[in-house]
Amino acid sequence: NQLNRHLAEHIGKQQMLEEELRGHRDRLTDMVAERTDSLERLKGFHSLIIRVLTRFINLPLAQANDAVDQGLAAFGEYFKADRCLLFTHDKAAHAFHITNAWPPVQAGGASDDIWLGEDALPTNKTTRIWVSACADSAPADEHLLARLATHAYTIVGVEVKGNIIGLLCLVGQSVPIDSDNASLLEL
Repeated sequence: NQLNRHLAEHIGKQQMLEEELRGHRDRLTDMVAERTDSLERLKGFHSLIIRVLTRFINLPLAQANDAVDQGLAAFGEYFKADRCLLFTHDKAAHAFHITNAWPPVQAGGASDDIWLGEDALPTNKTTRIWVSACADSAPADEHLLARLATHAYTIVGVEVKGNIIGLLCLVGQSVPIDSDNASLLEL
């Protein structure tokens, strides 16, 4: 009886360990799948960056705006944004205004009067994603949400030699700082 009881306990422990091992295997399989998806997304993003940047090699200045618009279209589609805007810095006005957009902004459209003051953006930033807001955000964000006629947006600082020269705005997307998309936007 004692030998039978020990054998039953041993078999019970073995079954429990096998079940635990199956659980670890399943979690490992999920982790590998997530990492593979992440690497595939990164590969796709690198391909996008190469295609966009290659377009600018030896590009005549007269075609630069069209190339920027095509780049915005590529970014907007990649991040599944409703609209992708490029704001440039106006030093005299101490603000950023829209210079390029995908889909294109019609002359005299609502986006023509959207300016972001330098003071509207955080000064203490640990990431190049300056603002990510959605309808649940702070009331201060509601003004821009209304002006962009959207439920969410993400703004990323465009830096050259440590100076912010512009802002990339993904309209319709609020990108969490700790997401893979945030890492791609910083890149």
